Amino acid sequence: MTGSELSVAVAFGVRDTPETTYTPREKFVYLQEGVKVLANELARRKSAQVAQRTVLQVGPEGVAFPEGWLGFISARVVGGAAPLPLMSRHDFPLSGGHYLGCFIEASKLHLYPEPETSEDLDLIYAAMPALGRAAIPADDDSARAALAVELPFAGLFDLVLVEFVKMRCLNRNEYDTKMELGLYRLLQSQAADVAAMDSVVPEAHGDRANYDFSGGW
Repeated sequence: MTGSELSVAVAFGVRDTPETTYTPREKFVYLQEGVKVLANELARRKSAQVAQRTVLQVGPEGVAFPEGWLGFISARVVGGAAPLPLMSRHDFPLSGGHYLGCFIEASKLHLYPEPETSEDLDLIYAAMPALGRAAIPADDDSARAALAVELPFAGLFDLVLVEFVKMRCLNRNEYDTKMELGLYRLLQSQAADVAAMDSVVPEAHGDRANYDFSGGW
């Protein structure tokens, strides 16, 4: 489903097919809000639905987080066999001849012990989908263009996102905090159910979970 199709479905659901009461820009804002709630819950549970993989060069000064960074999942030095844990810098021993793990400091990812030059780090991390990072459109025409993309998460949350956006529209005029919190909990519950069934990522550094939606156990 595209964001445009979601917008149409919501318009029918709230009986506003001319989009005069609930504009494309408003629906974009609600949709982005829902995507962010889902992505953060999936990241917290280290789900494959938000997993990205990249190779970073980590020097003595560390390396900046990749675009859309939400959190660490797994890492290993290229050529190394063992996954490296993410720990506090102060939890590592004072000395060690090989890399013991990663730590975060000053909004950068570091290796411990710090490399003398640089090392290639094969990193799996949770990332916010592009839709969740997009700038809020300035007007309805810009919103229509921004909505003309496929929704993230491979269709797993299309229906619940339609319901979320529809109810956020209906809750706008007589705002109810309990209603909004209930909608957040709905998204978080759906994300938890999906994360419970998928793996971290195919060919992950760590152990796989039960099922990764690819058809293989």
